[in-house]
Amino acid sequence: MAATDDIIKPKGYCASDIERTGKGLVDVTFAIGWSHSDQSLKNITSGQICYDFGLNLEEIDKMDHEEKVKTIRKFWKFNGYEMRCFDEFWSKNIDTFISIQHIARSNVIDCESMSNVIHVFNEELKKIEAKYSQLNIITDTTMFDTVWLNHLLLEHGYAPLNYDRSGKKYRWGYETDSYALGALGCTPEDDWKKYDDLLKEKIDSICPEITAEHDHIPKNDAKSILIRFLKTMKYCASIREYRVQNEQDHSPKRIRQE
Repeated sequence: MAATDDIIKPKGYCASDIERTGKGLVDVTFAIGWSHSDQSLKNITSGQICYDFGLNLEEIDKMDHEEKVKTIRKFWKFNGYEMRCFDEFWSKNIDTFISIQHIARSNVIDCESMSNVIHVFNEELKKIEAKYSQLNIITDTTMFDTVWLNHLLLEHGYAPLNYDRSGKKYRWGYETDSYALGALGCTPEDDWKKYDDLLKEKIDSICPEITAEHDHIPKNDAKSILIRFLKTMKYCASIREYRVQNEQDHSPKRIRQE
């Protein structure tokens, strides 16, 4: 019966996104987002779990922008988090950081425990896996999100993302920009603006009504990553269809008939 169910179920694609306090081992992955769907672009489901730093949000919400930055920077430094990350990024996105903390505070479980956060994420992966015959992991960089997620999953006793939740079955993963670069005929040697312009023209324009804001809220960023990947799949399918049709139109048999 299980084999029959797997035949009926579609393949699935799950994008993940994280936010961190910096690059060091003392730093914290404080937000994890996910977004999954089959290839249709019509059945996208997103979610997130965020770590609660235990900040006094009522007082912080009353502060002006400069006071917020000063207060959170002091907290950052006290905990030994990477100051470069704060000064170059989070100080410029301080309201987003505070919004993520409000999301964490609204969780139904205690998210001042990282083990609880990772447990929730692992349980969500189990539910997502159950929906598809094969789940593929999607990321927008092979050097960041999945690296830290694998570290956290292993640290808390769970299988990394390159395995299913049983830890017995290996699975595929894909990176959005590498996939899109190849699909558009670009290489890493090409000017990035050329690639970005082609991306917007050829891929992002597919199903333009389906979008997601990339705003560093983890579930939104994960959805944005997933949408770009699925649109690239559609672009590749259209190119393949065009080539097949072109080959048929110019086949020797077709030419003789004409």
